[in-house]
Amino acid sequence: SFNYKDDINLTLGLITDEIPDSIEDYVLFGENKDSINIYSILGLSLLAHQEEKTRIEKLEQEVLELKQKINQLEIIK
Repeated sequence: SFNYKDDINLTLGLITDEIPDSIEDYVLFGENKDSINIYSILGLSLLAHQEEKTRIEKLEQEVLELKQKINQLEIIK
């Protein structure tokens, strides 16, 4: 964990080595890459949440449509 240095002393449970390479360009690191700007992670987290919510809604709609098709097939039997 890292200590966030600001007006408050907040310990963060995030290790900079755990940042995936795919998002490394979007994360603001400290000089020695031993700290991160938590606000850059927050923005990415919110975006990921929105994308996952959209994906889940699409999958739920697909499941509903498939269930309806199954019901129609059962009626035909």
